[in-house]
Amino acid sequence: MDNHLHLLYRSDNALNYAEHTAYSCEGVEPSHISQAMLDVAQSGEFHPPDYEVPYCKNQFDRLIYAPNPVPQFSEQAPARDGSFEKIAELIKGAKYEVVYSTMWYDSDVDEDSPDNPGVVVAGAIKELYDQLETNPSKYPRGISVKILLDNPPELTASRFISQVWNVFNDLRDAGVPMMSNPEIGWDLQVANYEGSWPHGHTKLVVVDGKTAVAAGFNFQYAHYPEEHRSGHGKGRVDLGLQITGPVAQAALRAFDDLWIGATRISCPDLDSVSPLWWVSCRKSVAEVAHPPEVLRYYLPEANANAFALHRTEVYKESDLSVTHAIESAEKSLDIIQVNFTFGIVCNLNALFEVCDYDSVPIYIDAIMTAVEKEHIPVRILIEDDGIEGFENNIAVTILLDELKARDLSDFVEIRHFTGLVHAKSVLIDEQFLVVGSQNFHYSAYGKSGLTEFNIATDDAQAIEDYKALFEYHWERGTLLEPK
Repeated sequence: MDNHLHLLYRSDNALNYAEHTAYSCEGVEPSHISQAMLDVAQSGEFHPPDYEVPYCKNQFDRLIYAPNPVPQFSEQAPARDGSFEKIAELIKGAKYEVVYSTMWYDSDVDEDSPDNPGVVVAGAIKELYDQLETNPSKYPRGISVKILLDNPPELTASRFISQVWNVFNDLRDAGVPMMSNPEIGWDLQVANYEGSWPHGHTKLVVVDGKTAVAAGFNFQYAHYPEEHRSGHGKGRVDLGLQITGPVAQAALRAFDDLWIGATRISCPDLDSVSPLWWVSCRKSVAEVAHPPEVLRYYLPEANANAFALHRTEVYKESDLSVTHAIESAEKSLDIIQVNFTFGIVCNLNALFEVCDYDSVPIYIDAIMTAVEKEHIPVRILIEDDGIEGFENNIAVTILLDELKARDLSDFVEIRHFTGLVHAKSVLIDEQFLVVGSQNFHYSAYGKSGLTEFNIATDDAQAIEDYKALFEYHWERGTLLEPK
């Protein structure tokens, strides 16, 4: 069988032909790392017994570099607005639907000069609206846009200062005239994730159910290039991984899981010049609905394996997938993590010893398992600044002590990242890459409840691109001296 459905049918006195390719991963031989992830997905704990994991026949599009690619490791051209310009490009190419989520969404520092990252993406949404209004026949189902704010706790005097209102301000500044226009099929929805304790931490984009991005960066000035025209860029390094193919369907389901039950806010007077435009805004419960064209597997001419890894307070597939993949390592681990911590109580080790290796979280223990089993080299780049650096150095001290006790110190080297880093990435055996929002942090694994999303792939070009980035930053890192 060739998994093709061939159809001949008569219409308007003409004989027509259509072909449908059935999606299947039958015959694909996964690597030992892919198999580790498949074992989790097919365990019955997270999916029905007949669930077919959409991991094969995917296409790697690109790594998205924040703040920008550097010529020493990438041929990609830098962009004025960095990684946010890449997200905007993707959005402008939508034919049916755009969905995205982020945790932090900065407001403009200067209200008279809109230049925050959300403005860049809001401009893309306005362009999408203009395209639809000018040529509605090009969009037979119209265009649907869903924006989800992950609703982190905020200390504000008024609910109208919360980040979701920053989104509306950016949409207004961009000139988006309305949230709904049934005549042309325009449907713009904005919502807050249903919980603040715990809140969401997912950075995810899906376009047309066809292309997905898992990212680590929020909509924040800090991820702009330092020379950005706003004057507020900090050049904080982060990554996004863009994949086209069946895995986007799993990414879309992850978004739906976050969207359903969220607090949707509709503002019919979005384009009003009145300072009280927000008075007409109303709340409702977000519901899941998609154009049928979005709910199908898109099959590119490519054969990369890729996994969409989702986790919430009650759904831990990504936790187990990432740690099982790390444990399966046979040759090497190269890791960049802004957070690399033990539990929050272990921060008291700065005063007196509260924790030793017996308190190890599963992501660090997975590294230890791989090292002890295969004696593989491990290189880890971590943040040294702020609270991240404080917590990281406590965890590293515990880890290095345990490695020494097991006579494994020679296999693990840890360096501080030079500059600001916010990435969450793991390269396993130089053949399997994980990129996304999930920190090696107590809030992102185990009983903790933040939502997270990663994409993992074995695509050779993705691996080469990441290796080049890693080596560039590794050479510039400073050997860790625990504090």
